[in-house]
Amino acid sequence: MKNILLLIILTLYAFLFLPIKTWAQWKKTSLSTSSQISAIFAQDNVLYAAIGYEGVFVSTDAGNTWISINGNLTDTNVYDFKRNEKYLFVTTNSGVFRSGDSGKTWSLVNSGLPFYPYATGLAIKGTTLYVGISGAGIFQSKNNGNIWSPIDGHEMSYYRFDVSGDTLYAVGNQGLARLIGTSTDLEWIKYSSVPDFAVNGKILIYSWRDPNGRPSQLKGMYVSKDGGKSYQHINELVFSQIIAVDANFIAQISDSVFISSDIGNSWVNINNGLSKNYIRSFASDGIYIFAGIDGKGLWRRPLSEMITRVNNHNDGVQNFVLNQNYPNPFNPITTISVTLSFRSFISLKVFDFLGRENIILANGEFSSGNHSFQWNAQNMSSGVYFYRLQSGLFVETKKLVLLK
Repeated sequence: MKNILLLIILTLYAFLFLPIKTWAQWKKTSLSTSSQISAIFAQDNVLYAAIGYEGVFVSTDAGNTWISINGNLTDTNVYDFKRNEKYLFVTTNSGVFRSGDSGKTWSLVNSGLPFYPYATGLAIKGTTLYVGISGAGIFQSKNNGNIWSPIDGHEMSYYRFDVSGDTLYAVGNQGLARLIGTSTDLEWIKYSSVPDFAVNGKILIYSWRDPNGRPSQLKGMYVSKDGGKSYQHINELVFSQIIAVDANFIAQISDSVFISSDIGNSWVNINNGLSKNYIRSFASDGIYIFAGIDGKGLWRRPLSEMITRVNNHNDGVQNFVLNQNYPNPFNPITTISVTLSFRSFISLKVFDFLGRENIILANGEFSSGNHSFQWNAQNMSSGVYFYRLQSGLFVETKKLVLLK
């Protein structure tokens, strides 16, 4: 009876007086729709979103409030956005539209594009604007879309672009390519079936799958540290979308979002609180990451909850360290410590010699630094046990001995 009373008192004390940390999670913005959010674009604290055939919406307060900026936009099925100092550009089934007054009025700027200019991806490199036209390759304009000229004579479709330094990267139905400097000759990095890529300086990562399903071809993630000249296979994950945020990479597949701070070698799921459905689009403004979910609207989560360090991309960086328990052998209490280089979701479990789970010492999100966990094995039998640390793709196991 005394033990039960003591337990009740301790529980009430913890509930009333000890600080309770609520792990932050995804939250829905006020942009709610039963349709698809086909594109998200953020620049200079301004957030743009395209909803199905409903057109373009803009927010200047990180998604708390939105206004429509369709103006006289005659094709509201928007696929991509880009903005320079003078104009906002969008791509549609009808080609490229341009607005010089923040979306109040729009002009169709298709001169030089094919008769059926089904426009997809957009990019701006310096003063040059690039657009992908489905089945017609890449076109460029050096005068804000007044005149376009082809730079890729192949009948290919490029659906996303990114720029790093003087290099334009393009991914499409034939693979991943790049355009360096003022050259108009595309250099292929990887042929066929590249769902997406992301680039940060000279660090380039991309997903690839063999369209013919040959087991000899290594599907998954590839990383290049020289902008695409050479690359290596790092794991078998195939993501649908990837973006670079500072020195980190964030990726999506189906209804899940993951983050990597070690150039794609390991990934941590960051789905906590995110509504379940296919993630059609996502982007970051440097403060939040935004995800457009089919039929569920636009969601956001602060990057500060997920990113706490800058990765310098040096080889051999240890992001997770599982230390040997102390004392070992022990009776009946021992301490297990782990060191995290950045905020991470971790699982720390103890198993018996037959592999049966004994106890969960940690299962949640922890800040960077050192963390210690005690295991009281008072009710356990002497013998050999194992403890395992897991975070994303990282797994490490060590042995400990209970000696009574």
